[in-house]
Amino acid sequence: LFEGQVLSASSVNSAGAFDILPQHAKFITIVENKPLILRFPNSLQREFTFSLAIVHAREGKVNIYVELQEIGLH
Repeated sequence: LFEGQVLSASSVNSAGAFDILPQHAKFITIVENKPLILRFPNSLQREFTFSLAIVHAREGKVNIYVELQEIGLH
């Protein structure tokens, strides 16, 4: 759905709200039915909501894993 540069990725997991910023430490979490917000350098943001997503941050990249049905692919 998206590949590119963002300033931050934010959402809520079972422990509470979190933000992933540049140079973030390795991080993995599950997000269920909560918005995942991507903020871009031009001050715009884009929001995605999935019933279940795995968010994995490492080495300056964030990968978000979801079921193909969630994005309309089978």
